[in-house]
Amino acid sequence: MLKIIFSPMKWNAKLQKSLEAFRKITKNKNAQGYSMSTPSGFACSGVARDCLTFANKTTGKLHRGLHTQFNCFSAVNESYLPSVRAKRWETYDSLRAVYNYAGSDHVDMASLINEWLPTDADLNRIHVAGEFSADRFGDMYFSAWLEVARNESNKHFYFYTKNIPAIIKNRNNIPSNLSITASLGGMFDAMVFEHKLKYSKVIFHPSDPGASERPTDHDDTLAMFGDIFDASQSFNLLLHATQPKGSDASKAIQRLKRENIRFSYSS
Repeated sequence: MLKIIFSPMKWNAKLQKSLEAFRKITKNKNAQGYSMSTPSGFACSGVARDCLTFANKTTGKLHRGLHTQFNCFSAVNESYLPSVRAKRWETYDSLRAVYNYAGSDHVDMASLINEWLPTDADLNRIHVAGEFSADRFGDMYFSAWLEVARNESNKHFYFYTKNIPAIIKNRNNIPSNLSITASLGGMFDAMVFEHKLKYSKVIFHPSDPGASERPTDHDDTLAMFGDIFDASQSFNLLLHATQPKGSDASKAIQRLKRENIRFSYSS
């Protein structure tokens, strides 16, 4: 059976904070939130660079890309949580099955997502882990989420992505209830600045060059709302997750802890 797995935000300490922020902003104290994911690294083909990290589907062993500068936090989680890996792969394999079916298109993929989208999903984070890969599948999958958002106009959706060509290709088709943030550190960073997109940048410390020019987001507030075509809405994300021993990223995490600096996903 094909299945798209959605998880309640209240199950995740960081996403619970995101949901609480959404409730305050929308003045809907009963709002419910969900997230969905696909496998870290494997679903990021052709777009990720600085954070490209994979957890082996069977063993969970971590592998890094040739140009990886820091571990992806979600890949680290997958490495020691077999149940999380299994759910993300089940979702990903279901999406790929629709893609591989002769004659299918983004509407078919959207129908599968809609079938499993919780009816009380007021807020939806697309991809705590995963991405829109730089291939035909990624294009269809991106278009499928645009279709879902249009079909569910009473719900709010948001995601980060490094697939900048997909954003530009669909710039006139993004529904108002879908907020997108371009994520720096990928293969298409130049396009982010060329098209003056709203972006998030991972920083190692608040004193990093240029970091003071942007606010730092700790609960997805700046990601869940905003205009992707307004670069002035860009923001920082502090480095997070377990990093390779002795690496610059690991040293940065230790410094943040020593200085008692709050950083994302530290819960």
